[in-house]
Amino acid sequence: MAKIKTCLIVLITIIFILASDNLWAKHKKPVKIAKPKQHKHRIVAKPKPKVLPKPKQPVLPKPKAAEVIMTTASISKYVWTGNPMSNGEWPYIGAVATSNYWIPLGSTVFMNNRTYVVKDRTANWIQPTFGLTFDLYTNESVWECLLFGRRYWPVVITIK
Repeated sequence: MAKIKTCLIVLITIIFILASDNLWAKHKKPVKIAKPKQHKHRIVAKPKPKVLPKPKQPVLPKPKAAEVIMTTASISKYVWTGNPMSNGEWPYIGAVATSNYWIPLGSTVFMNNRTYVVKDRTANWIQPTFGLTFDLYTNESVWECLLFGRRYWPVVITIK
């Protein structure tokens, strides 16, 4: 009797397995199993570096000789690089580099109660990025120049 029960259980199990595999019911359409939804990971963009606001500057025409221009300019500092300036001289305190190529070398710039002389040029990308820019030569450390950063001062330019 125990053998018959065991055979019936095995037979019922086989029938159940075959039925679940849909082998007995070929007339039924195959069941489509839905794929699990894949979650799209949200990509967080890196924060953009803060850009200093450009001061509103009028578009200045090319100046004539001995003309005086009053405006606001972006000011930064630089230290000894080991290279001579555009005019061939070695950098010294009181020399300034400018981003505007229409300001001739030798022109004077009055800012922060001091007078500077334009003796050098900055890189071409400075003008479209920061507007009118003056780079002051200093004998301070690089760290002090970085702490100075970029400032906007009123300037008086005398074209020579």
